[in-house]
Amino acid sequence: MATLTITTPEGLTLRQEIAGGGSRFVAALLDGLLLGTLWLLVLLGALGLAELDPTGLGRFAAGLATGGVILIAVGYQFVFQQLWNGQTPGKRALGLRVKDQYGHPASKFQLLMRSLLWVVDVVAMVPISVGLYLIILTPRHQRLGDLAAGTVVLREPPGENPREPYAEESWSSLPERLLSLSPASARRLTRADRDLLRELLTRRGLDDDKRADLMEAAAAHYRQRLTLDAAVPVRDTLKELYLFLREYPPTV
Repeated sequence: MATLTITTPEGLTLRQEIAGGGSRFVAALLDGLLLGTLWLLVLLGALGLAELDPTGLGRFAAGLATGGVILIAVGYQFVFQQLWNGQTPGKRALGLRVKDQYGHPASKFQLLMRSLLWVVDVVAMVPISVGLYLIILTPRHQRLGDLAAGTVVLREPPGENPREPYAEESWSSLPERLLSLSPASARRLTRADRDLLRELLTRRGLDDDKRADLMEAAAAHYRQRLTLDAAVPVRDTLKELYLFLREYPPTV
């Protein structure tokens, strides 16, 4: 089983399972069925419009739908992965998610790059598709789009997918702020810090002692790094810091 090991600046080690060829193939098959249905609906709609439209615009739309299957496929991949944080319907059904090669959420550019190269991965056959061939042979099971974009497909931990922590709350609306934070503090932190905090607050599959150790180590690191009040409880420290970084996203 291939795993992605993430070592945080705090010295914490997190491991996530990299999805293999079998689950990737099933997810792609589900996406292909849904994509084919979507394209067929678009084509039938365009053909129906062509029959009713005497101006010829409908025929143009029908031709565009017929020849635009590649564009629809790229759009399908990119839009869903952007909206669902690295998941298409097929990946969501199999519990898979696209992330960057360091285990952080993939950027828009990375998702666009792998979406554009999805066509090459699927269409090029030698004798099987290039994408499946590379997934089987590469150590991190990366297809061409993943290699170019610097992404991997990870298997979500078993159980319910974690929700966004404290989705209904914000840092500025907290009734009482316990930490001395200001917008300038965000410049001393990175997106990796925000992602680590989210991981700690949502991660499942850890026993209570292990979770407590990880959270205590992270809280101690940020107290020292940002000169925060050590009297604030661990969970309150991590929660308030995460809400702050969500409201004032780091630039790097």
